[in-house]
Amino acid sequence: MVQPPGRESTPLESTLNSWVAWANAGASGGALFQNLQEGFAGSQGLATLQQSLLSVRLPDSAEEAIDWEGELKRQNAANDELCSENSQLQVELKKLQEEVEALEAAEAALPKETEAAKTAADDTEGLLEEIIHQLRDQVQNSLARFSRFR
Repeated sequence: MVQPPGRESTPLESTLNSWVAWANAGASGGALFQNLQEGFAGSQGLATLQQSLLSVRLPDSAEEAIDWEGELKRQNAANDELCSENSQLQVELKKLQEEVEALEAAEAALPKETEAAKTAADDTEGLLEEIIHQLRDQVQNSLARFSRFR
């Protein structure tokens, strides 16, 4: 790998370089991969790992070299932002769930109030009918007495 003047390899770059060198070690490396694949019959993951290790291309120039520390810092900042947004959304979700529960409780209490109001209205209506019935009886009694005196 081509390094800019005065720049050392990062641990990640060194690790990748050693893996690629190990994978390209010739027959012994290829035989090792073959033995591992035969040991894990049906495992596609190891074949994918071998293919990805063999297909790693090191940067040709310093301009192509990635600033891993800077990239990790950017990824960490993006992750922190997502975590913060996730926390805010969880708080908002909890608040909305509490509102829904409060509305459901209010709706559950509403029919009881309606039943009580309906019962009270029925009682009032029954009372009015009874009063009207008594008044009519009184008027009829009064008219009957009055007609006897005539």
